[in-house]
Amino acid sequence: MLTKITMPSGGTNTDQLRVVSWKKQEGDAVKRGDILLEVETDKAVLEVESFAQGTLLKRLVEEGSYGTVGDVIAYIGKPEDLKALEAEPASSAPVAGDRSESTPIVPATVPSAVETASAVAETAPTVLADSSNRKAKATPAAKKEARDRSLDLAEVYRAVGKDVLRRSDVAQFVTANAGSSKATQAIGDVTGDVTGFTLVPLTPMRRIIAERMETGASVPTFTAEIEVDMTACVRLRSELNQHFKNNKFGYHDIIAKCAAIAAVDYPFVNASFTDQGIRVFQSVNIGIAVALEQGLVVPVVCDVRRKTLASLAEANAANIGQVRTGKFDPKLLENGTFTISNLGKSPITRFTAILNPPQACILAVGSIHSRAVWADGQFREQPTAAVTGTFDHRVIDGKYGADFLTRLKELLEHPHLALVD
Repeated sequence: MLTKITMPSGGTNTDQLRVVSWKKQEGDAVKRGDILLEVETDKAVLEVESFAQGTLLKRLVEEGSYGTVGDVIAYIGKPEDLKALEAEPASSAPVAGDRSESTPIVPATVPSAVETASAVAETAPTVLADSSNRKAKATPAAKKEARDRSLDLAEVYRAVGKDVLRRSDVAQFVTANAGSSKATQAIGDVTGDVTGFTLVPLTPMRRIIAERMETGASVPTFTAEIEVDMTACVRLRSELNQHFKNNKFGYHDIIAKCAAIAAVDYPFVNASFTDQGIRVFQSVNIGIAVALEQGLVVPVVCDVRRKTLASLAEANAANIGQVRTGKFDPKLLENGTFTISNLGKSPITRFTAILNPPQACILAVGSIHSRAVWADGQFREQPTAAVTGTFDHRVIDGKYGADFLTRLKELLEHPHLALVD
């Protein structure tokens, strides 16, 4: 019996996953639990395992191409099933009453989820028709790409010659027809001295970052900045790293712990705006922004308020180490209520971070730099860091945000208070 292998869900933010690499070739034997392929979601590269057993008879999505969640991407069965499979159109998708078994494959690190009928409807390809009355299908991502570029999908279908149009097909059509008037219109008018450009395709992660930042930019926000004397933090971090040889402490750990304590007195920084009201969360779940080659991710440690500084540092180190491999459970990025973006390793003294929706606050921490301060009748060198808060003005007013930063400054300048809280 043929088993249809479908593209698994990679999270709620995307309906398209890119095949990074196949671990099984056509003709290879497959056992349950074998890793079939690696796919890239908007957040990570995931290993995908098979829950079917037999021979990998055919792959429908090759490396570098995108597949829509729920679409058939491969067939597993017995070698004698190959003849029947070859008689079946390569682009055929599961239909009602199909007697062959359809088994989704799921990421090895992510539990499978049962899609609702509405979710399937949202990801189902739209049927198009060209002058030859042949039917084509287009994924939602392909439709959006064509709409953004003011292209006729039927024309793309005729040029590409595929039955299922994907976002990559639309982009390739524009690239291949760069000199045509319609492609020029799709790309945009080029004026001045610019004679050409290199188009860098958007990765799923970069695309979702752009979408989320557009959402964040639409929120009415204000920013406030405060300078912190980091003398005590520098001393505490040095002493902790000397004492705990197996646990490396970062400034982001101390800042996160102090922010969680400050959020107890100013709970609206740990909240989100909804049409029904403001959700004030009981648990302070803090995400630390981590820059990867392909984009930015924010792994989260939950209930920071109740964690010791040592356990918080251990959890952050584990999370950051895992996401930097590029292969991690997307659940690491879920349930955040507060974000810290720290550019302390760069020579950037201050910057403003964009809100991470639907959170109401994000802290931007610049590098620690020395400055001269007048104290006790003389100048002394003081390590200083600028902390800038970006606040959702629908939830937090200026005075409230300023008071929160003032409390945070007090805790950072006396971080031993975080050890006994």
